[in-house]
Amino acid sequence: MSKLLLVIPILLVILLGAGCPFSGGSIGLSPKTGFTVDGEVLMKDLYPGYPKHGEDNSFEIRVENRIGEETAKEVRVRIAPEDDKDLGDWEQLPEEYYSWFDVYPLEFRLEPGESQILTIVVSIPEDVDYSGKRARCELLVLPWPVIEVENPDTGEMEEGIGNVPFGVASEWFIEMY
Repeated sequence: MSKLLLVIPILLVILLGAGCPFSGGSIGLSPKTGFTVDGEVLMKDLYPGYPKHGEDNSFEIRVENRIGEETAKEVRVRIAPEDDKDLGDWEQLPEEYYSWFDVYPLEFRLEPGESQILTIVVSIPEDVDYSGKRARCELLVLPWPVIEVENPDTGEMEEGIGNVPFGVASEWFIEMY
């Protein structure tokens, strides 16, 4: 019985520390100390010519630099194919439809502890023939470390961008009728 009382808390620590994404949550290196981006986004009831009738066609996603180091991050954002090969009953959103989404801003800087709100505006042309589809894509967020580099002409140290980014992504699920 005492062994069971010891195993249960250990299992809880393992399960809770996994950092699994959840609705409205964040995906990143760690929920408390990682570089994070809002998790899954479900866009449903979209249609050719969306938006009409005064519908709000924008939403926001928060990106945060929770990394404990003192390095700022130069961030670039882009829409990318869904990384998961097992899409289930969803399909990959064809790249020609990425133009439905405008993301603002596409580039920004985040100091440690700072966050940035991204605004995504959805507009679908009238002549799109994509009805009855369920597709997925990702909003890929690439933070690059801001580092000191030597200017070869002057020999002085200047701010530059490191060459090893890491990526976090928000999964988008899109339903057309």
